[in-house]
Amino acid sequence: MASLLAFRNEHPPQQIEVEGVAWEYISFGQGDETILFLHGMTGAADIWFQQMVAFGEDYRVIWKNFLISKHSYNLHFLFTTSSQAIVIL
Repeated sequence: MASLLAFRNEHPPQQIEVEGVAWEYISFGQGDETILFLHGMTGAADIWFQQMVAFGEDYRVIWKNFLISKHSYNLHFLFTTSSQAIVIL
Protein backbone atom coordinates (compact mmCIF):
# COMPACT_ATOMS: atom_id res chain seq x y z
CA MET A 1 0.00 0.00 0.00
CA ALA A 2 1.34 3.39 -0.98
CA SER A 3 1.88 5.96 1.72
CA LEU A 4 0.47 9.46 1.46
CA LEU A 5 3.90 11.02 2.03
CA ALA A 6 5.44 8.96 -0.79
CA PHE A 7 2.54 9.93 -3.08
CA ARG A 8 2.99 13.64 -2.30
CA ASN A 9 6.72 13.41 -2.99
CA GLU A 10 6.30 11.46 -6.23
CA HIS A 11 3.38 13.50 -7.61
CA PRO A 12 3.66 17.13 -6.45
CA PRO A 13 0.83 19.41 -7.62
CA GLN A 14 1.43 21.50 -10.71
CA GLN A 15 -0.27 24.73 -11.75
CA ILE A 16 -1.77 26.03 -14.96
CA GLU A 17 -3.14 29.52 -15.47
CA VAL A 18 -6.43 29.88 -17.33
CA GLU A 19 -7.87 33.35 -17.89
CA GLY A 20 -5.77 34.76 -15.06
CA VAL A 21 -6.74 32.08 -12.53
CA ALA A 22 -4.14 29.57 -11.28
CA TRP A 23 -5.48 25.99 -11.10
CA GLU A 24 -3.68 23.25 -9.20
CA TYR A 25 -3.66 19.72 -10.56
CA ILE A 26 -1.86 16.37 -10.48
CA SER A 27 -1.46 14.33 -13.67
CA PHE A 28 0.30 11.00 -14.19
CA GLY A 29 -0.22 7.47 -15.40
CA GLN A 30 -0.25 5.32 -18.49
CA GLY A 31 -2.95 4.52 -21.02
CA ASP A 32 -5.09 5.94 -23.76
CA GLU A 33 -8.06 6.69 -21.49
CA THR A 34 -8.21 9.32 -18.74
CA ILE A 35 -9.83 9.25 -15.31
CA LEU A 36 -10.57 12.67 -13.83
CA PHE A 37 -10.88 12.70 -10.03
CA LEU A 38 -13.07 15.49 -8.63
CA HIS A 39 -13.31 15.91 -4.87
CA GLY A 40 -16.03 17.51 -2.78
CA MET A 41 -15.91 20.99 -1.29
CA THR A 42 -13.39 20.28 1.48
CA GLY A 43 -11.55 17.36 -0.12
CA ALA A 44 -8.13 17.17 -1.71
CA ALA A 45 -5.97 14.69 -3.62
CA ASP A 46 -5.22 13.05 -0.30
CA ILE A 47 -8.63 11.35 -0.29
CA TRP A 48 -8.00 9.77 -3.71
CA PHE A 49 -4.28 8.97 -3.61
CA GLN A 50 -4.58 5.18 -3.26
CA GLN A 51 -7.14 4.96 -6.06
CA MET A 52 -5.07 7.29 -8.24
CA VAL A 53 -1.97 5.13 -7.79
CA ALA A 54 -3.90 1.95 -8.62
CA PHE A 55 -5.63 3.41 -11.71
CA GLY A 56 -2.42 5.14 -12.82
CA GLU A 57 -1.03 1.78 -13.88
CA ASP A 58 -3.57 1.53 -16.74
CA TYR A 59 -5.00 5.04 -17.18
CA ARG A 60 -3.91 8.63 -17.35
CA VAL A 61 -5.04 10.05 -14.00
CA ILE A 62 -5.85 13.71 -13.37
CA TRP A 63 -6.88 15.31 -10.08
CA LYS A 64 -7.95 18.93 -10.15
CA ASN A 65 -8.16 21.13 -7.11
CA PHE A 66 -11.27 23.27 -6.80
CA LEU A 67 -10.58 26.79 -5.65
CA ILE A 68 -12.83 28.26 -3.01
CA SER A 69 -13.33 31.63 -4.67
CA LYS A 70 -15.56 33.49 -7.08
CA HIS A 71 -13.98 31.33 -9.81
CA SER A 72 -15.00 28.01 -8.24
CA TYR A 73 -17.97 27.57 -10.53
CA ASN A 74 -16.18 28.76 -13.68
CA LEU A 75 -14.40 25.51 -14.44
CA HIS A 76 -12.00 25.01 -17.32
CA PHE A 77 -10.57 21.59 -18.12
CA LEU A 78 -7.83 21.43 -20.71
CA PHE A 79 -7.08 18.10 -22.33
CA THR A 80 -4.31 17.66 -24.86
CA THR A 81 -5.40 14.12 -25.66
CA SER A 82 -8.26 12.87 -27.76
CA SER A 83 -8.98 10.04 -25.35
CA GLN A 84 -12.32 9.78 -23.61
CA ALA A 85 -12.41 11.11 -20.05
CA ILE A 86 -14.16 9.08 -17.37
CA VAL A 87 -15.42 11.29 -14.55
CA ILE A 88 -15.53 9.85 -11.04
CA LEU A 89 -17.42 11.93 -8.51
